Amino acid sequence: MQSGIVIGAAAQAEGLVARIKRELDIPNAPVVGTGGLARTVSAATDLFTAVDPDLTPRGIREIWLHQQGQR
Repeated sequence: MQSGIVIGAAAQAEGLVARIKRELDIPNAPVVGTGGLARTVSAATDLFTAVDPDLTPRGIREIWLHQQGQR
């Protein structure tokens, strides 16, 4: 069951990214896998150019620091 979930998540990402690339006409756009399971899903696909599980929390922190006048 776990492998089905991982393979399903990889297939969803592949389909979504393919549609976005086609719609934007950017076939070679880089794709960054983010989130806590990004490394696990990336093992089931060659879709990702990079994997950064902590990108979102770091980005939120940077926005907060900017709002506080610290950036």
